Amino acid sequence: MSSFEILKNKSKSDLDILFENSSMATFENIEGYSFIGYNTNSITGFLGFRNFIKVFETSQKTGYNIIVSQNKTSNHSNYIKKNKKGKPLKQGFYALYNPAKIDIQGLVIDYGKGKNHFLEPARFLKDYLVVPYPQKPNILLGKAFLKIGKHLFFLSYFILKKFKPLSQL
Repeated sequence: MSSFEILKNKSKSDLDILFENSSMATFENIEGYSFIGYNTNSITGFLGFRNFIKVFETSQKTGYNIIVSQNKTSNHSNYIKKNKKGKPLKQGFYALYNPAKIDIQGLVIDYGKGKNHFLEPARFLKDYLVVPYPQKPNILLGKAFLKIGKHLFFLSYFILKKFKPLSQL
């Protein structure tokens, strides 16, 4: 079983421990790539975004998610991009930055600083990315929060696996 699959099947308490003991992801390791993603909270399947593709743009420290067809399996071949007029459906635009001292330790994905429409619910999300296995830097663990004012409310963990360079997406 791959590290991606193992992480998908871990309990929240196991992921809590792993996250706390992981090193922060770096922009240099992810820029210019897309990652397949899987949200661990089962409600995301019902809502239609358990599986997704996360894109980290080159040098701009920005990115977005691509909507994919939802499948029960999550290998690379099953991440089929949904398209509109031949272009991938993008949502959840975000900015990336290193955490402030008061933040949780992890590379910050801040949808509130992305170019989202005023009515886009994703603008209330803030995620943190770590590398759970130093020997496997292409696997990332994210922790997603709902941000209301200065308060963070845990939503879900998500797992990312390096997929393709942006030039091949």
